[in-house]
Amino acid sequence: AGLSGAYNQYILYGDELSNHVQYLGRNLSSGDFRAIEKCPEFIREVNEGDYSFVVTTPELDLNDPDAAKASPEGGWMRGAGAEEVLRTGRVSIFRVDGELAGC
Repeated sequence: AGLSGAYNQYILYGDELSNHVQYLGRNLSSGDFRAIEKCPEFIREVNEGDYSFVVTTPELDLNDPDAAKASPEGGWMRGAGAEEVLRTGRVSIFRVDGELAGC
C-alpha cells in the first residue's frame, strides 16, 4: 500500500504485519523527505510503485493538529481514474488496478 499525508501507517500493515506499506514522497539532496507537490510526479510514483492500494490522508500541522489541511493527493487519484473504495472524513483508500492515467 502506498500512503500520502501525515497519519500513522502502522495499522496499514495488517493484523499479521505482513502488508508492504510505503510512504509516497520525494528524497531531497539534503537527506530530507517531503511530500510530492505535483500531480504528474505523484501519479508516476504510484504507477512505478505497483501498489494495490493507496491511502490518502490530510496534511497535519503539528503546531495546530485540529487544522489538518485537505489532501490534494486524493483529488489526483480520483482524476487519474483510481477506484475510491472507502472514504471517511478526509481519509480515502483507493484500489489501483493497473497503470493510472496522467493528470
